[in-house]
Amino acid sequence: MGQGLIPEVDNIHTFDTVVEVQTYNNLFTALNDTFRTTSSYEQFLGVINNDPLFGKTDARLYFQVGAPSAKFMFPNVPSKLFLDSVVLTVPFVETYGDSLVQQTIQASEISQSVDFKPDSFYNVRDVNFSTTSVLGTATMQPQILNDSTKFIYGKDTVKSVHNLRVRLDNSFGQRLMAYATTNAYYSDSAFKKYFKGFALESIGGGNAAIGLVLSGAKLTLHYRYEKKDSVGKFDTTHTNFSFVSGIDGSANYIGRDYSGFPVAASAGDNVADAFAYVQNTPGTYTLLKIPALANMGNRIIHLAQLQAEEIYDPSDTLFYAPRLFIDAVDNTGKNFNLPYVFNEFTDFTTSSISQLGLLYFGYTPNYKTVSGNAIKYWNFNLTRYVQNVVNKKTSSYDLRLYAKPFISIKDTVESNFVKTPVNLTISMNQSKVPTGNSLLISPLVGRVRLGGGTHPTQKMKMRIVYSKI
Repeated sequence: MGQGLIPEVDNIHTFDTVVEVQTYNNLFTALNDTFRTTSSYEQFLGVINNDPLFGKTDARLYFQVGAPSAKFMFPNVPSKLFLDSVVLTVPFVETYGDSLVQQTIQASEISQSVDFKPDSFYNVRDVNFSTTSVLGTATMQPQILNDSTKFIYGKDTVKSVHNLRVRLDNSFGQRLMAYATTNAYYSDSAFKKYFKGFALESIGGGNAAIGLVLSGAKLTLHYRYEKKDSVGKFDTTHTNFSFVSGIDGSANYIGRDYSGFPVAASAGDNVADAFAYVQNTPGTYTLLKIPALANMGNRIIHLAQLQAEEIYDPSDTLFYAPRLFIDAVDNTGKNFNLPYVFNEFTDFTTSSISQLGLLYFGYTPNYKTVSGNAIKYWNFNLTRYVQNVVNKKTSSYDLRLYAKPFISIKDTVESNFVKTPVNLTISMNQSKVPTGNSLLISPLVGRVRLGGGTHPTQKMKMRIVYSKI
């Protein structure tokens, strides 16, 4: 945008230079990454046991379902109800990783001692609910979740489209029917005293995380009942126990294990890195230092681009790259929005930065071929920031390169020479799933290995086009 107005470089009036960037890898911790999920966000389930660059991931899902209705009653007494099956269904969104490697999903019951609150937002790092009995398992290749399957229950034919289905033990279904003799179905809160909720996890092998949404998640009880007016005659039906946002609790645990993998070997030291590792939350970031900016004399900055290229690895086809963001870090370690970069794209009435502003900034990757391999690259537009650094209107800060689906960041609005601190929100769709007009908030998915400041062939750098004053 606007780059067609940049004057030609002639080394007389307009100059082109490249400035060195130093890169230092770091891991986000609970202190500097407090991302919390809500039921409207994409949820993840499964294990990644071998991302050759970023190690292992374990994602577990916890959620409740409610009673079918207040004061619900079955069509007949429990002794005249006959169970066909009980199935847990959660709508499927995507597979991140190798969809051909088989996984076993285990559904367990959350312990009664767990204080599972529907109005709480749980940090993805902290969720560790205890469980009691295993209710059922399903073993499959994640790729089958893209297909539609038909199932027959008595006289009913049910078509399951893009759903994770776990058939639960019949003993659990019998228990749900036996609740008819209690007050379990008097209200939703009464039902939760009898059944706290589900814990889903992948046990054994696997190399993918399955993306799910809780809207439409349900427990379905398929059964037959004897008609009250026709002894010996039966009818077939089903009852749904559905997840309802705001009424039923949910939590998504996402754990990373970098031990023995390249990202761990390069993180957390003061040695400049040849590779920059960036992974979506809970993940990693790269600290960028650009010493030359602080000593650069005043000039007209026509263009200042931070340029970064992906270093190809075959696993990039399984684990796709995220959208990236850059903010500033002061000498106390606090981060804040880059000065001046988003001035025209910030709406202070809604405290947000527009998607157009993010596109202008360069948060989405471009594509090119290097050594016969398709790679991604980013050109971040930092022109306004660099202009104000060389004008001495702002300081030269360390920068932080990272990927998140939702960011709350500090900024300052100035009116009539009065500066007021504000918190801005930034939403970035990290999933590859098309979302239409809505924005899917997705943790976990997306990672990339970039060339760092000391990479021999694809180093990160800042290109500056300028004119002397």
